[in-house]
Amino acid sequence: MKKFTVLGIAAAQGALLFPFKRRLVGNIEPRGVFHTRNEEQWKLNFGDIPFLKSIEEYKGVNPDIIIGSPSCGHSSNFSYSRKKTLGKPKEDKTLNLFLTSLSMFKPKIFLMENLPKLFDLIPREEWEAKLQNYHLIVHCHSVFDFGNSQKSRKRLIL
Repeated sequence: MKKFTVLGIAAAQGALLFPFKRRLVGNIEPRGVFHTRNEEQWKLNFGDIPFLKSIEEYKGVNPDIIIGSPSCGHSSNFSYSRKKTLGKPKEDKTLNLFLTSLSMFKPKIFLMENLPKLFDLIPREEWEAKLQNYHLIVHCHSVFDFGNSQKSRKRLIL
């Protein structure tokens, strides 16, 4: 098998990254909630693979694949129930970091996981215009299809 490298962008503590651990060159995660003192949790799962807070800290190789799960609170029912309005994903720091990383690193493939409502707030045409160098494949399924027991919980995979 040809070697490839994977970089996490806003991939939290790495649940999406773990299957690629042998190919992982780092995870850039700006959300402080996922960082622990001395990064104990990350190191237990990923050893010395870099777990960084900003893209400026990353000094690794250009990845072949980028995988991430930007914040989804802007399009969640929970957020809507509290604020009585949906957020503005175009202003979301982690979503913008993910998109910036695609234009900066130009990976061959990317995978982004989020809530289906994101496609209502940012229509497919905008995604295609912004990501012209990619052929977009959109999956919107219950997580039950991926082995999770929560049948009613749907996710968007781009």
